[in-house]
Amino acid sequence: MSVAAPAAPAPETRTGTLDQPGGYGWPLIERLTERIDVRSHGGGKTVSAELRPT
Repeated sequence: MSVAAPAAPAPETRTGTLDQPGGYGWPLIERLTERIDVRSHGGGKTVSAELRPT
């Protein structure tokens, strides 16, 4: 599965706060995938992930 995003910085694990909630998506992707590849390009980045077999 691949997803394109307009922001260039690579995803990172973070903890949500009251001012900026969230931070759960990337750890979830890390747990569910066998391999993750992040490629930056002029239009942002593309994140590709190979799902872990169940």
